[in-house]
Amino acid sequence: MEIKEMKAKLEAMSCNSDSKDSASEKKIVELNIIKERKSNDQLQEIRKELINGLLEHGGPRAHIGIKRMGELDPKAFSNACKQIFPGDNAKEIINEDDPKLKELKEELGGEIYTQVTTALLEINEYNPSGRYPVAEMWNFKEGRKATLKEVVQFVLKQWKTHKRKR
Repeated sequence: MEIKEMKAKLEAMSCNSDSKDSASEKKIVELNIIKERKSNDQLQEIRKELINGLLEHGGPRAHIGIKRMGELDPKAFSNACKQIFPGDNAKEIINEDDPKLKELKEELGGEIYTQVTTALLEINEYNPSGRYPVAEMWNFKEGRKATLKEVVQFVLKQWKTHKRKR
């Protein structure tokens, strides 16, 4: 409702401000900024709810889901560690500054090296200040970040399928 009211005020002000009135121009700019902020806030709220919903109801075989950016794939890492360290004598090899990535590749192989470097790149891209994994809507089928449109389509499709089963 507030956005509709602002749009009406904005249109009225732009129609009435044929002369170069700086006060009304400032007001128009201010209303545009407020409108953009509210839209962005709404999108962020929707995004948050979609992530929460996909976390609760997403399955392992879904092609749209949540990927924690910067998180290692525990299965691949566990398999490599079992090969190198039989008997569960695992030790910490990587420090957060990752000066030993070449050594890691030589000792554990390319799969783990790829996992660790991918996780580091994701952390640097999605949460460089906190340096911990964060949730992101992900298109697993195409191996990329999912768009809001894809997520909404996926959720609606899941909802329709679930609705039919009742």
